[in-house]
Amino acid sequence: MKRNYLYVALMLLAACAALNVPAPQNFKEREAAALITATGAISTGRLLYAANKITADDLTNTIKQADIFMEALNVAEAIHAVDPAQGDAKLAAAVIGLNALNAYLATRK
Repeated sequence: MKRNYLYVALMLLAACAALNVPAPQNFKEREAAALITATGAISTGRLLYAANKITADDLTNTIKQADIFMEALNVAEAIHAVDPAQGDAKLAAAVIGLNALNAYLATRK
C-alpha cells in the first residue's frame, strides 16, 4: 500500500507543479484535493452527457462512484483522527479510485 500512496503523492505533486499550485502538504490538504477531484468527476460526467459522449447510465454510475469516493474521504478523516497511518492509507485508496474514474472519463472525451 505504501507504494500506491507514493504513486498518488507523486501524481499530485506533478499535477500541482504543472499548474503552479503548491502541492498538498498534510492530510487535510490532500483530502480537500481529493474532494475537488470527486466533484470534478461529477461535473465532467455531466458535461460529457450533455455532449452525448456518455449515456445516462454512464452518468448515473459516475455520480454514484464519485459519491462512494466522497464517503470514503469521510471515513478516511474519521480513521485519521484515531490512526493517522490508516487514515492516510484510506485516503490514498480513495484517490486511486478517483484517478481511475477520471481516467475512464478522459477516454470518453
